[in-house]
Amino acid sequence: MAEVCRPARSGNSGSDLAQAATQTVRINIGGEKLIEVHRELFSVVGDNKLSALFSGRWELHLDDRGYFFVDYSPEVFMPLIEWLRLVRDSPSQQSLPFIDIDTRHRLALVRMMVAMSFELHALRSAGVFAAEVISYGFGVDSCVDAGYCVDELLEAGATLESLRHAGVEAQRLKHLGLSKLREAGYTARELKHAGFDGLSLLRQGVTVADLIQAEFAPTDLRGRGVQSATLVYELGFLGFSATELRVAGFSASDLTVGGFTATQLRAAGFSAMELKAAGFSAAELREAGFTAEQLAHARFFRQQLEAAGFERIMINFSDTYQLRSFKTRGFLPDNLPAATVSELRIAGFSATELRQQGFDALQLLSEFGMMAVFLAWLH
Repeated sequence: MAEVCRPARSGNSGSDLAQAATQTVRINIGGEKLIEVHRELFSVVGDNKLSALFSGRWELHLDDRGYFFVDYSPEVFMPLIEWLRLVRDSPSQQSLPFIDIDTRHRLALVRMMVAMSFELHALRSAGVFAAEVISYGFGVDSCVDAGYCVDELLEAGATLESLRHAGVEAQRLKHLGLSKLREAGYTARELKHAGFDGLSLLRQGVTVADLIQAEFAPTDLRGRGVQSATLVYELGFLGFSATELRVAGFSASDLTVGGFTATQLRAAGFSAMELKAAGFSAAELREAGFTAEQLAHARFFRQQLEAAGFERIMINFSDTYQLRSFKTRGFLPDNLPAATVSELRIAGFSATELRQQGFDALQLLSEFGMMAVFLAWLH
């Protein structure tokens, strides 16, 4: 566009200033078409060179007939005029169609609008593609601010890194996958806000420290196959106690491989049975503070408890079935002080075994009969 303009000076007179005072402006389009439009038409999509020229703040250089000359063909300039009229007359909430122009003149239209400094949001509304505005030097951040969609920007050559620096949230790029977003530099916190879970981030190599700093809880990092010693160790190193990790769902076995001791696990509320399953011996559990009775209920054998240093083993039981279980693991009647002769007999103890444990004939007679008691005393 060939144009010469300068700020209007007070006191000027003539046809140009007379026109500046009117509400319309006459335009000569490439010497082929003459039109007259309202001055405010060019400002309906924001600031640009034409809106500035026709605002009345500038002195226009007109031809001898009082027209402002634009050096574009009508096939290029008139579609812009018609589109601006459409924008002006359309409800604000209505989405606008792109500029209707013959494809042969489309590139010239884009070049003209860029040269006239139309704002980027206006270019997008007019149908100028992201690849085109980027080719004219507009930055990715400006394109994002103007409302270009991220997929179009990616197709136009924008990188994920540039989109991240432009402030595009990971949520809008989630469909591209976690791996690509990680490579683009999105942080654990940003990825969490995008809806990615802690396990997925952990598997992608995000450190436990970064995940905790991103406000993931230990329970978010727990899942089948990932309770490695390293994970539990790092959580412990970051200050999480065995109690907190137990509440988060980590098992005694998980915490054991992560370096927690039997004493710490007992204080966290794990049972002797759970610690036995985690691989702790009777001696280790005795040192951690468990009683002989607790270890007996955890299905340790009598010989194991004696080897662990327990000398006096007294066990309470809930039913005869449990009593039978104690017998099969080598516990003797003197370890079961509350058991009656009847219960001991039902549990499988013979008259001979009970005699050897100090029961007298009168205690055994009513349960085993004369012959069994007699034979027990023969052994």
